Amino acid sequence: MWDSNCIQIVLSITIFMSEKCVSLREEE
Repeated sequence: MWDSNCIQIVLSITIFMSEKCVSLREEE
């Protein structure tokens, strides 16, 4: 089973990475 704390960390990392990806695309 996933620990809720672990899920929050994974979600925040995923959101952070996707935001970086979007900002990189906008710069092109």
